[in-house]
Formats: sequence, structure tokens, C-alpha cells
Amino acid sequence: MKKLIVSLVIFLALIGVSVYEIVLTSNTFEKLEQLSEAAQTNISLCVEYKQNAEKEREKSGVESKSIKTEFETAQETALIRIAEIEKYWQKRKPGAMFFGNHNITKSTDERITTLKAQAQCGQWEDASASAAALRIYFRDLKDDTHPALSNLF
Repeated sequence: MKKLIVSLVIFLALIGVSVYEIVLTSNTFEKLEQLSEAAQTNISLCVEYKQNAEKEREKSGVESKSIKTEFETAQETALIRIAEIEKYWQKRKPGAMFFGNHNITKSTDERITTLKAQAQCGQWEDASASAAALRIYFRDLKDDTHPALSNLF
């Protein structure tokens, strides 16, 4: 009888840790997906304002101050959103390293770093594509955390 109780306790502890892992990783990637969607929106505004400024400069020879101000505001907001992604990931990375695949963790680090570098260099078109890909990547990772036949075997 003691062996049965000990076995049951170990089994329940294992189930508890498994459920915690699923909830933790699912919530992490869901939040990262939301943050990357917000960043993608702001980066898209940067692309739009940059293109509008270029059209205005070609058309009149000077850049409109209002477009320049809108672009600078969008640029600051986009960099803040990217910093939020990076900050949240740095906070959650130890849990991801403990429960998840190290290649996924490394790939996520690389993707966030690439997005940040593109934005800091003013490569807003590339940053927009990277943010869209990052959002889809996080959605796929979130879907992979839930047990299903497709990811069990």
C-alpha cells in the first residue's frame, strides 16, 4: 500500500510540473506575440511616415515638419515597444531555458536582437518584416506548447 501511495504522489507531482510548464510557456509566448504585434503596428507607422516624408521631399523639395515630428514620435514608440519585448523575454528566458528547447531559446534571442538592430539602424522596412515574422513565430511556439498528436510524435 505504501508503494502505491508513493507512486501516486510522484505521478501527481510529475503531472503538476507538466501542467505548470504548459501554462508558463504558453503564457510567455502569448504575451510575446501580443508585444510583437504592438511593435509591428508601430514599425508599420514608421515605414508609412518615412515613405510619406520621402514623397513630400520629392514633391516639394523640403520635408514637412509635421511628418518629421510624426515619424520621430512613431520611431520612439517603436523602439520602446521593441525594448518591452526584449525586457519581457529576458525576464522569462530562464523559465524557457529550464522547460524548453535551447535551440528555440537561442533562436528567439537572435530574432529579437535582429529586430532591435534593424530598428536602431533605421531599417524600418526590414524591421517591419522581422516583426511580422516574429509575431508568427511566437504564435507557432504558443501552439506547440499544447499537447497534440502533431507535436507528441
